Amino acid sequence: MGKLDTILYQAEAFKKQNWLLSKHILENALKDFPNEKILYMELGDILTSQKIYKKANEYYIEALNFCDNQKEKDDLLYKIATNFLNIKEYPLAINFYEKINEKTPEIKYNIAYAYLENRKYLTSLDILFDLIKQKNITQIPYLLISEIYYSMHQDDKALDYLDQAEERFGETAAIFYLKASIYANKKHWLQAVTYYKKSENLDIGFPNFYRNYAIALYNLGKKQKAIKYLKKNIEYDPKDATSYFYILKILTDLKKYKEAKKYLEKAKKNIDIDNNKFINAFEITIELGIKSK
Repeated sequence: MGKLDTILYQAEAFKKQNWLLSKHILENALKDFPNEKILYMELGDILTSQKIYKKANEYYIEALNFCDNQKEKDDLLYKIATNFLNIKEYPLAINFYEKINEKTPEIKYNIAYAYLENRKYLTSLDILFDLIKQKNITQIPYLLISEIYYSMHQDDKALDYLDQAEERFGETAAIFYLKASIYANKKHWLQAVTYYKKSENLDIGFPNFYRNYAIALYNLGKKQKAIKYLKKNIEYDPKDATSYFYILKILTDLKKYKEAKKYLEKAKKNIDIDNNKFINAFEITIELGIKSK
């Protein structure tokens, strides 16, 4: 085993248990082997695994200087672009993705997503329209098209592409959840509740799903059921201020002041009171309500 192979073996051995030591071994090796691409790539991989994306890219970009075939270069460009995407450096992400010779559907989607985050909606849509013409894709490009139209306040177009996705890929939780969100935005509460329920029956993996479902139920007048889902949301996310606002509002409307006080105390422990002035108003209402009974 040569010296470089020994160094790589040592670095690999420590990578999971002590990544800093592994990094130190590889950085020292660069003094003796400054033109060894594998050292830069390994350092980039270690730092990427620790989410130190910008520093990782410095090593990946250095490794590009030693690439001797296009596939190897494309793999590095993908890593660099994805790291920039992870730190929201969208123009840089686009720049490196565009340099890739063979662009997979995933890469095209990432470029479209970066343009979306850079508020270049039409450019993003053009890429996605081309992408959905391909055979081997998932529902994800359709969902992103829908989200873009939703951001542009074109709800009917957003719903149309969700319908197309459902026709092509069948019923999925993501499609139903986005439909529910759009109907809620339009204040079409019955449709919103219908699709939240369908989404719940398939899967629940969306942030504040229960809270959003509860708000739709509340606006339909189904307060008891709304309370049930708000409690669930607080259990999953005890720092969500909106959930506390609605549960306190509903409980005080129903004159359930003792239960409201319990959630008031929980809110005061978990959310920033200075930025949520409703806490003070509900505190007065609850205290007056308890005294009146």
